Amino acid sequence: MNYKKEEKELKIAEKSGGISESVQIPIGKASVKQMIDAGFYADKTPYINKLFKDDGTYFFFIRPRRFGKSLLLDTIDQIAKGNKALFKGCAIYEDKTYKWEKYPVIWLNFSELAKDNPTELKKSLNRKLYDIAELFELHDKINISVEEACEDYLKRVINLLNKLAGSVF
Repeated sequence: MNYKKEEKELKIAEKSGGISESVQIPIGKASVKQMIDAGFYADKTPYINKLFKDDGTYFFFIRPRRFGKSLLLDTIDQIAKGNKALFKGCAIYEDKTYKWEKYPVIWLNFSELAKDNPTELKKSLNRKLYDIAELFELHDKINISVEEACEDYLKRVINLLNKLAGSVF
């Protein structure tokens, strides 16, 4: 490769306004709104639309560290909240079959939970699930014990959110 030629072309592009040094890549940002506003959003909405159409399936997203998992989840969250205006210019916005219904979203960030031992993790997870129930004003409909099995409590929260989704969302 001829690096001197490439360097010369970059200098010419910079002088002509083709390159702006004021553009900052939003490293470490997990907000789809910030990424779209900055012009760095790679449109993943066609895939998310397929996820939403695949009713009743569970998905496990695994990617390397710093590879956009939080951004993808924030994108799913914003779509599930019915934030159509945010996605103007994206594939899902243009898709006439997508209904833009609102759905409740449960965020579980395990990095925020106590992980010293299994008992503390279970208690911490149950407290987080209770906080989610409280957020959706379901806490008075659920009796919770921090000793209770997490999966049973999660099922109850999801079932109540499904009932709520039918009447509110």
